[in-house]
Amino acid sequence: METEVYLVRHGETEWNTEKRIQGHRDVPLSKTGEKQVELLAQYLRQHSFQAVYASDLVRARRTAERIAGQWGLPVTCLSEFREQRVGEWEGMLLEEVKRKYPDWEKYRMHGGMFGIEPIEEVQARFVRKFNELVDKHRGKRILIVAHGLCLNLAISFLTEGEYGYGKGILQNTSITRLVSRENAGWTVKAYNVTPHLQQGKERFIDG
Repeated sequence: METEVYLVRHGETEWNTEKRIQGHRDVPLSKTGEKQVELLAQYLRQHSFQAVYASDLVRARRTAERIAGQWGLPVTCLSEFREQRVGEWEGMLLEEVKRKYPDWEKYRMHGGMFGIEPIEEVQARFVRKFNELVDKHRGKRILIVAHGLCLNLAISFLTEGEYGYGKGILQNTSITRLVSRENAGWTVKAYNVTPHLQQGKERFIDG
């Protein structure tokens, strides 16, 4: 019995373009992001999903709704799939944070200051809900739309560090496809691919 999960990052926002930190800020998709999502939806039309889940932040929710609408599926929004909370840094330019806080990476990693959520907690809440949904949809294909860092943290945990955090930044509307057979762990079939944007230049691992 094969369980398949598609992990998708939301479409682009203006804050992505500006390199402005979003965190839990409810930033909408940009015009470019809407176009990316439309192309993604068209690409995924060839598949079918039993269920679609998303972060409850609008950039992820809107991405998921456009995809799910093709099959008349509802989108279940979950706060566990939100991006890392970065407190006082939300709305700041990344370069501004780097300049003001030379140890910014340490703060982002461990949290505890400026209202920042430790990445271990981000990973734990995401993976906990992920496992719950996989158990619910065992043997099916589901789609989860979330955010770059929390997705990469989860992927790193699920693949024991082979993919995910520290291996690169997930692109907007990128697809990561995971497959599990008979509870035997997760195999990565595609990581951070955007075939809908690159006209067939996708980097599928296999299958």
